[in-house]
Amino acid sequence: MIVVINGPSSCGKTSAAAALTNIAPGAWLRFSIDDFINALPPKLVGSPAGLMISETGTVSTGATFHMLFDAWLSALGHLARTSVHIVYDDVFLDPITSKRTLSQAFSGNDIVWVALECSPDELARREASRGDRPAGMATSQLSCVDHRYTADIRLTTDRLTPEQIARKILGYINYPE
Repeated sequence: MIVVINGPSSCGKTSAAAALTNIAPGAWLRFSIDDFINALPPKLVGSPAGLMISETGTVSTGATFHMLFDAWLSALGHLARTSVHIVYDDVFLDPITSKRTLSQAFSGNDIVWVALECSPDELARREASRGDRPAGMATSQLSCVDHRYTADIRLTTDRLTPEQIARKILGYINYPE
């Protein structure tokens, strides 16, 4: 099984994914778009062929990024097909394309699509407290993350702890703790 958590930066995706792997029975592995970005060769970060993030947090990706990303996702899909449960978190900047790409890479697995939402004020507060993202990045992603086409379950994270989010996800998939 693969649980895919989608939402804007600073909405709590990675914290919820970590909580889920901690409270779910059995062994779950957690992966994130951030893991992939951190694995990129430094020469691709800031390159039109790789990943570019503007001062305002706008993200653009190039052909080499997509080639490597598709290969990485295929590896995660293969891992899940060996009966390893996976939680994967990402920001669907283009929700229809992202869901199609992940569906292809994760084919042969049960996939649960989780959409996390958060109010603009709370996103801005969380982003400022983190200090590791360009100011405005999280709120700029609100318009890019469209859950109408991607979510089996949608949760608003403003007042939920990561553990509460994880329990709601496990409840949705009827997976006992």
